[in-house]
Amino acid sequence: MTTVRTFDTFESGQAMGSHDVTVDQVMFDRWASLYGGDLGETAPGGMAMVVVMRSYMAIVTPRPPGNIHAGQHFEMRALPKLGDRVTTDLVCQHKQERKGRRWVTWATTTRASDGTPLFDGRITTIWTA
Repeated sequence: MTTVRTFDTFESGQAMGSHDVTVDQVMFDRWASLYGGDLGETAPGGMAMVVVMRSYMAIVTPRPPGNIHAGQHFEMRALPKLGDRVTTDLVCQHKQERKGRRWVTWATTTRASDGTPLFDGRITTIWTA
């Protein structure tokens, strides 16, 4: 059995790993079923969060139940196209205890398979354990 990732196991500045996601037709179809419209060949900006969260969930595992997604921010440079395989790097940017809660800020960098920068992100979570 794998040990659950606790707040104490993270260090500010710690590289957590990388994960690849293929922006495929299934993602496009699911997006269109929720939001409608013809996406064409370029992923909508909001799909950045889908890509990053898939990577986050694959890298930081297992997680304790009850963590809270407290915020997110993205800086867009370019958007992936249908069929692109993209890589997201995840770093524990900062962690702190504040008012009895454990806050973790994650920095993400996502790039296309040819190395082209796509978007940088920041996710803030309240860690339960």
